Amino acid sequence: SFLFLQHIAKKLREARLIEAEQGRAGGYKLICNASQITLKEIVDAIEGRPKMVACTECPLNTVCTFPKRYAKLDNEISAILKKKTLASFLGPKVKC
Repeated sequence: SFLFLQHIAKKLREARLIEAEQGRAGGYKLICNASQITLKEIVDAIEGRPKMVACTECPLNTVCTFPKRYAKLDNEISAILKKKTLASFLGPKVKC
């Protein structure tokens, strides 16, 4: 919906990834080149710092290995998102 898109745009503006231009030919544009924006910056701006869901209030939390596995997976996902830019994600046919 339009309100959902406005909400996303607001978050991207607050993160200084896009800016609004008013007027007849207005709209939103990237503040810097798409090759300088990582997917991690976009995800963090929209969702906050994502984390894998961790166990809470579990009687096995002192012996369970899942929290360490979640942390490792979270770090791996974060590293992938840091390496990928908006330009590389969109591909050469899309002009930003």
